[in-house]
Amino acid sequence: MLAAKGLKKIAVSGRNPKKVELLKRIGADEVFNPEKVEHTETYDVVIECVGLPKTQEQAIASANRGGQVLMFGVSGPEDTINVNSYDIFFKELTIKGAFINPHAMQDAIELMASGQLDVESLITHDMDLEDIPDVLSGRIQEKITKAVVQINK
Repeated sequence: MLAAKGLKKIAVSGRNPKKVELLKRIGADEVFNPEKVEHTETYDVVIECVGLPKTQEQAIASANRGGQVLMFGVSGPEDTINVNSYDIFFKELTIKGAFINPHAMQDAIELMASGQLDVESLITHDMDLEDIPDVLSGRIQEKITKAVVQINK
């Protein structure tokens, strides 16, 4: 989505090697595993989508001076992060969180309809509605990233 909106360089941090090619195919210029590579580059916009304290702290550390950090990952209500408040002041950071935006759905639908996003590449499974109890109970052990559930065949 960021590439479709015109961002010039998109770097993605992730640990799952199976997603590297997918991430590159849908717009990432660089994909790196922060547990294997010391990544010291900083960015004007950092989007945290995991919701873990460690990744939230990394997001703040990865922001350029005058940068924005967007916290989209959902953390637990009891989670806290350690941040040097002087760094926020000195780097003049803007940190924003988002919980639920009821106005984003129409934008997402229009973006998908425009063909700017390759959402088909994200789908890992096509399943029947009857399969859902097996998925939720753990009887289906496959790693499902995104699934399309067929309601009426």
